[in-house]
Amino acid sequence: MERIAATISSLPPPNVPGRAALDAICVEENLPVNAVRIVVGLLSCCAVAPFYHLLPSVPFRHLANVVLGMSVGWFVFDYMLVHSIVAIVVTYVLLHIAPRKLAGRLVAAFLFAYLIGCHYFREYYEPNLVWDSAQMVLTMKLTGLALSYSDGGLKDDLKTPLMLRNQLLRIPSLLELCGFIYFFPTFLVGPGFEYHEYVDWVNNRRSAPLSIHFKNVLLAIMCIGLFFVSDNFPIDIIDSPEFYPEAPWVIRCLLQSLSVALYRFRFYMVWSLAELGGVLAGYGYSADSNEWSGLTNNHILSVELPVNMRVAINGWNIKVALWLNTYVYQRVALKKGKPTAFSTLASFLVSALWHGLAPGYYIFFIMGALYIEVAKHIRRRYRSFFHYTEDRKAHPHAIFFEYFTPGKCHPLAILYDLGGMLFTWIAMQYAGIAFEILDLQRCIRIWSSWYFAPPIITIVLLVFFNTSKPARRQKTE
Repeated sequence: MERIAATISSLPPPNVPGRAALDAICVEENLPVNAVRIVVGLLSCCAVAPFYHLLPSVPFRHLANVVLGMSVGWFVFDYMLVHSIVAIVVTYVLLHIAPRKLAGRLVAAFLFAYLIGCHYFREYYEPNLVWDSAQMVLTMKLTGLALSYSDGGLKDDLKTPLMLRNQLLRIPSLLELCGFIYFFPTFLVGPGFEYHEYVDWVNNRRSAPLSIHFKNVLLAIMCIGLFFVSDNFPIDIIDSPEFYPEAPWVIRCLLQSLSVALYRFRFYMVWSLAELGGVLAGYGYSADSNEWSGLTNNHILSVELPVNMRVAINGWNIKVALWLNTYVYQRVALKKGKPTAFSTLASFLVSALWHGLAPGYYIFFIMGALYIEVAKHIRRRYRSFFHYTEDRKAHPHAIFFEYFTPGKCHPLAILYDLGGMLFTWIAMQYAGIAFEILDLQRCIRIWSSWYFAPPIITIVLLVFFNTSKPARRQKTE
């Protein structure tokens, strides 16, 4: 990978129509060049997407994805687009020549090794590199496709429901494979999706109602607006003396947490634009739920106002979480056919590896795994004292309406719920410092100003829960 990057860097500057003028404006206005390129690319995809409905046949739809996806990739990444081509070609060859039962693992090993090389190059040689975002999504999609092809060769009694749903019975043609990877609204930043979902979209023309488009436009505008608000709380200075120096300790910690939370809106912004473009092209309908949620990658309310850690984790980067659940959590370190605590840890470690090599990623995901274990213990031991019933299919925030229904919860349930929400939010932002800053020395300096309270409390609770038995609730008539 480094040799490819070195060869590319020696090439003459590429001729990308319109990009030089855009870059000049960014330099003049002191805007981040790469970020603006991505946003302009996503907006261009949104503008083109409605015309996708005019394409006359399935092969044309595949071809249009390849042409449009590579065009927007060339605009943003120029020569670095070659990395996606290398990954596709090697995957396609391995699917044809490797034994079917090994093809998925071989493809996954190659793609992750290649992605690690990309991360290494970015973190040690080119910090402003952006094409690895597309490579991350590509790795997720191709790995899932290859493992699903291996699953298709198993006997039906060995397949889980997830395997049966995603299984691939034949190798896609090169055109189909490229159309799947270069699906233009999501090629730059994701989210990812399964191959059978892509095939269903290509073969079935659908148009979302105007209310869905209106909702997606409003969501994108809100995310863009809060992205600009985040400039007032820049995460780069939260450990500097000039960051609210006169504020009391608690307020300063909360303001640091606010900076971390607002930083996430740069991700919400690009994912909301990708979803907007995909739905405009007719992608995203889910027959199971009868909703246009196929490209929804975040439940922002659940992440930013989480009632517990499980809700927060499940609401963030949904497609990556689903991919990890399908291809890691449900397959690694099973005990009697069921995932274990090590399955959770393995999922978080694979997620960290997928994101990069910086220690901050691994600290963040290890903290997340520990938070999840503590949250499980608290929920199992104490929730029934405050909420007497539970509807797993209800919206997470529906618990706040139980206060108006006699017999459903304890009068002090609101304290349990609001306390859980507050501590979950603070724990998330504390861990998020590692994910967003990455520099370990800076992270330690910031955490020391918190006296390392969140991880200390987490470890103490884990020790307590694993060395004590839960109190039994007395039954009443």
